Amino acid sequence: MHNWTKAEALAKDFLNSEALPSEHCLRIKYLKTLFTILIKEQKYSEADKTMVEMLALQAVLTGDKTPAYQILLLDKARFYSFN
Repeated sequence: MHNWTKAEALAKDFLNSEALPSEHCLRIKYLKTLFTILIKEQKYSEADKTMVEMLALQAVLTGDKTPAYQILLLDKARFYSFN
Protein backbone atom coordinates (compact mmCIF):
# COMPACT_ATOMS: atom_id res chain seq x y z
CA MET A 1 0.00 0.00 0.00
CA HIS A 2 1.25 3.47 -0.90
CA ASN A 3 1.40 6.36 1.52
CA TRP A 4 0.46 9.17 -0.89
CA THR A 5 -0.06 11.69 1.91
CA LYS A 6 3.52 11.27 3.08
CA ALA A 7 4.81 11.35 -0.49
CA GLU A 8 2.90 14.59 -1.09
CA ALA A 9 4.36 16.17 2.05
CA LEU A 10 7.89 15.15 1.08
CA ALA A 11 7.52 16.48 -2.47
CA LYS A 12 6.07 19.79 -1.28
CA ASP A 13 8.76 20.17 1.36
CA PHE A 14 11.48 19.64 -1.22
CA LEU A 15 9.90 22.00 -3.73
CA ASN A 16 9.56 24.67 -1.05
CA SER A 17 13.12 24.25 0.23
CA GLU A 18 16.03 26.42 -0.80
CA ALA A 19 17.83 23.38 -2.21
CA LEU A 20 16.14 23.77 -5.59
CA PRO A 21 16.15 27.13 -7.40
CA SER A 22 12.76 28.41 -8.55
CA GLU A 23 13.79 28.25 -12.22
CA HIS A 24 15.58 24.95 -12.64
CA CYS A 25 15.00 22.01 -14.97
CA LEU A 26 14.83 19.53 -12.07
CA ARG A 27 11.89 21.50 -10.61
CA ILE A 28 9.79 20.29 -13.57
CA LYS A 29 10.63 16.69 -12.66
CA TYR A 30 9.55 17.14 -9.04
CA LEU A 31 6.43 19.05 -10.06
CA LYS A 32 5.49 16.13 -12.33
CA THR A 33 5.98 13.77 -9.40
CA LEU A 34 3.80 15.96 -7.20
CA PHE A 35 1.20 16.12 -10.00
CA THR A 36 1.06 12.31 -10.15
CA ILE A 37 0.76 12.04 -6.38
CA LEU A 38 -2.09 14.55 -6.32
CA ILE A 39 -3.94 12.58 -9.02
CA LYS A 40 -3.52 9.38 -6.99
CA GLU A 41 -5.02 11.22 -4.01
CA GLN A 42 -7.85 12.56 -6.21
CA LYS A 43 -6.89 16.16 -5.40
CA TYR A 44 -7.73 17.40 -8.87
CA SER A 45 -7.84 21.15 -8.20
CA GLU A 46 -4.36 21.03 -6.65
CA ALA A 47 -3.15 18.87 -9.53
CA ASP A 48 -4.48 21.47 -11.97
CA LYS A 49 -2.59 24.26 -10.15
CA THR A 50 0.57 22.15 -10.31
CA MET A 51 0.07 21.64 -14.04
CA VAL A 52 -0.29 25.40 -14.55
CA GLU A 53 2.93 25.91 -12.59
CA MET A 54 4.71 23.28 -14.72
CA LEU A 55 3.59 24.94 -17.95
CA ALA A 56 4.69 28.39 -16.78
CA LEU A 57 8.09 27.10 -15.68
CA GLN A 58 8.61 25.12 -18.88
CA ALA A 59 7.79 28.25 -20.91
CA VAL A 60 10.44 30.18 -18.96
CA LEU A 61 13.06 27.45 -19.26
CA THR A 62 12.62 26.44 -22.90
CA GLY A 63 9.92 28.62 -24.46
CA ASP A 64 6.39 27.70 -25.44
CA LYS A 65 7.28 26.42 -28.91
CA THR A 66 9.51 23.57 -27.77
CA PRO A 67 8.63 19.87 -27.78
CA ALA A 68 8.93 19.72 -23.98
CA TYR A 69 6.29 22.43 -23.60
CA GLN A 70 4.03 20.81 -26.19
CA ILE A 71 4.28 17.45 -24.41
CA LEU A 72 3.13 19.14 -21.20
CA LEU A 73 0.15 20.55 -23.10
CA LEU A 74 -0.70 17.02 -24.21
CA ASP A 75 -0.39 15.84 -20.60
CA LYS A 76 -2.78 18.62 -19.60
CA ALA A 77 -5.25 17.50 -22.27
CA ARG A 78 -5.06 13.92 -20.98
CA PHE A 79 -5.65 15.17 -17.45
CA TYR A 80 -8.83 16.99 -18.50
CA SER A 81 -9.96 14.06 -20.64
CA PHE A 82 -9.81 11.50 -17.86
CA ASN A 83 -10.52 13.56 -14.74
